[in-house]
Amino acid sequence: MPVLDSKPISWADQVEQGEADLAPAGEVIRGDKKIITEYKVNNEGKKVKIIRYFKVERKMVSKSIAYRKAWKKFGLAANDPPGPNPSNTIVCEEIFMQFLSNKEEEKGQEEDPLTKLKGQKMVKCRICKDDHWTTQCPYKDKLGSLPELLKEEAAKPAAATTVANPQVEEKVKAGKYVPPSMRDGANRRGESMTPSRRDETPTIRVTNLSEDVRDSDLQELFRPFGTIARIYLAKDKATGQSKGFAFISYHRRDDAARAIQSVDGFGYDNLILSVEWAKDKVEESCADCAQPRDCGVLSTPSKGHPRIVDLNFSKQLRESMAEINVPVIFVIGGPGSGKGTQCEKIVEKYGFTHLSTGDLLREECKSGSQRGAKLVDIMKKGQLVPNEEVLLLLKEAMLKNLANSKGFLIDGYPREVGQAVEFEKQVTKCSFLLFFDVPDDIMKERLMNRGKTSGRADDNEETIAKRLLTFHNHTQPILDHYGDKVKKIPGSGTVDEIFAEVTKVIDTCKC
Repeated sequence: MPVLDSKPISWADQVEQGEADLAPAGEVIRGDKKIITEYKVNNEGKKVKIIRYFKVERKMVSKSIAYRKAWKKFGLAANDPPGPNPSNTIVCEEIFMQFLSNKEEEKGQEEDPLTKLKGQKMVKCRICKDDHWTTQCPYKDKLGSLPELLKEEAAKPAAATTVANPQVEEKVKAGKYVPPSMRDGANRRGESMTPSRRDETPTIRVTNLSEDVRDSDLQELFRPFGTIARIYLAKDKATGQSKGFAFISYHRRDDAARAIQSVDGFGYDNLILSVEWAKDKVEESCADCAQPRDCGVLSTPSKGHPRIVDLNFSKQLRESMAEINVPVIFVIGGPGSGKGTQCEKIVEKYGFTHLSTGDLLREECKSGSQRGAKLVDIMKKGQLVPNEEVLLLLKEAMLKNLANSKGFLIDGYPREVGQAVEFEKQVTKCSFLLFFDVPDDIMKERLMNRGKTSGRADDNEETIAKRLLTFHNHTQPILDHYGDKVKKIPGSGTVDEIFAEVTKVIDTCKC
């Protein structure tokens, strides 16, 4: 019987045959240790036993990773326990991605740079060394008595708090909402309302500048008159060229006034410059408060400290006049026409408020203010006072008497059509105009007799002639402007005869 030659076995069959004779791998967990035992055939054909020791560590992972590890296996590994199978997987080093936080949490955890500055002084006054800007220092105008002021401030007790309210205290203890008006300190004035924040630097406005003007040119032009605080030149954003006007602020008002007097009308760069005070503020002297502040009291100025009056009260006066709806009567007559006497009788009978522009101007002249001195010079020359000055005095007086007035008799106003237009634009329309028509010779005789006892600077023969001429030149355009509203009263009779005609007009107009 022939012997069959055996077919040689491949190396793969030999491996499978050898591994079939090996014991299966084992795994034992003892506490935090895991022992894995494996059996293999080495390169020399010998069976070897391999024991691996692992330390079991528990780590917190995100929910998505834990959920993924618990997934059920499939295929040939469907019956394998969770985790890698050492028979087909070699575990080298596990790398875990740890997400510390998301972007939103990182933003919230970022350190606020302002917290680093808490407790530190960001600004320091050069005068009193306190934590505020030097320009806002309350002692900047009182350098001479600064040490004494600091001692007085230190000696003063803490500011008195508001009177305790039992209802408010109960709400605070209960954690309930308390309106700001009922909280502690609600009646105290805030720091933003202190007068030290107001900029009172004397400022002038320069117009008619050429396009080629630069800051250095203005510095060179206005520096000879005094120390300049700042210069603002209006420029076009696109081209950088001058818009034709600028503002120059001086440290001293006298320097600014000297600059206006010297540079106004000065020829510069082929143009004639126009220099004037900035129009947003008007300097006056207040008789109703004892320290320089914006007291808001519109009273007759007197000799005293300078006060700044905001011209925006025109809107308040206009709205109040529209709401109260009281009559406004213009009274026009030449100097010595007797309109002042007739106004007194009208006030006595009808309860109107008599406002004489002449009296207001004379009171301003006697006040000793800077504006009063200028008005004295104008009146001595027999000229009319500028419209804006007269209207400003008139608006102050009307607003002061508005609450208790039944109507206004405005004596000697308007003297120009422009005054009438501005008055009706800024205040209200007049009800009608009383015009006392008196011959010139009678008015001149009355004024000369009054000048013997009145002591007025404008009651002399030369000035009277100028005043009469000025009156006639300006009155006729006003009469033409108002037309049917003009009520002409013959003023050459007696006081009672003239007043009888006035009464008829007022009663007819139902005032």
